Amino acid sequence: MDKIVFTCECGKSVTVDRKFAGRRGRCPRCNAVVQIPADGPAVGHAAAPGPSPVETTRSMVPDARSRSLPEVLPARMRANRLIAGKLCSICQTALAVGDEVRNCEHCRSSFHASCWQEAEGCGTYGCQNSPAAARANTKQQPATLKSEPVGGAPIEGFAVATRAALSETSPPRIWRSRTIRSVLIVAGIVVLGAVGFVALRNNELRTKLAKCSSRSGIMVRVYYGSYLSTNDVVFDLRGVEGSSVRRIDPVHLLLQFGQLLDKQATRRLILARDGRLLMYLRSSDLSELANEYTHGNPMWSFNHLPERLKTMSGNNAYPTWEGGWLGVLKGQSEDLNQFITDWTGC
Repeated sequence: MDKIVFTCECGKSVTVDRKFAGRRGRCPRCNAVVQIPADGPAVGHAAAPGPSPVETTRSMVPDARSRSLPEVLPARMRANRLIAGKLCSICQTALAVGDEVRNCEHCRSSFHASCWQEAEGCGTYGCQNSPAAARANTKQQPATLKSEPVGGAPIEGFAVATRAALSETSPPRIWRSRTIRSVLIVAGIVVLGAVGFVALRNNELRTKLAKCSSRSGIMVRVYYGSYLSTNDVVFDLRGVEGSSVRRIDPVHLLLQFGQLLDKQATRRLILARDGRLLMYLRSSDLSELANEYTHGNPMWSFNHLPERLKTMSGNNAYPTWEGGWLGVLKGQSEDLNQFITDWTGC
């Protein structure tokens, strides 16, 4: 039987039986779908009956054993004359010159780069780089190969089937992005709500501080020691402004503020400096000292304040004095001065 010899755009010389003139087939080198010319030079007659149309046409379709190309196409490239016209089996559209192309290193098929990314791998069924083959290897299940249609015709529904197979194991990207966005929105609402709640609670303490007569020139922050509990109130001294502020004035402000606190709800009044917790007064001690201060006996409150203070570990911060009243008064005065220095830093 006469043969037709023609040259593919990639430069490969292809020989087929003349009776397939005018039909389509795949080039054994570049895998592009080519049109067999109607007329071509005869190269002789076959001594034996020629192969069937199915065998002849399939011989033009490269399989895993016949794809040993002289040159290896790069994984990423722009489509040129060698691969222009090849069919991207994912979107069923031919590659055009200049398109961004992703070439499969295993089966040598070419695809649009965007199609490869969307399908998460090669679109050739049964290829080792295809998503379906990767899942089959993970599940230790053999891959099932489908025969390619005669004449190199596109496989209908392949792109749809590939995307359906992907959606069975992983949610769509749109669904994932919406889920992440929803989680971020909910987290933001929770954070804003928590910040607003804390600010509202602390605003009550700031209102009490604003009513104190000794607040001028003294920078203090007052806030609850816990987000969920009101047992601990922090009296955080940040410094003083102006030369008119006396060393004893922060103690005045402390006792005035303590008198305004709800003693039933407050367990401890914690003294801090620049955010560092130093010592605390128990609610019962604070109540006694504040009452004496308010009812005209501030010196008694000043002298007995240091011995009522506890370190954050629960130990006495300063000693309790006993004996003659002159010795006790002297020791209490020294402790008061030491306490002011320890707390205010001056």
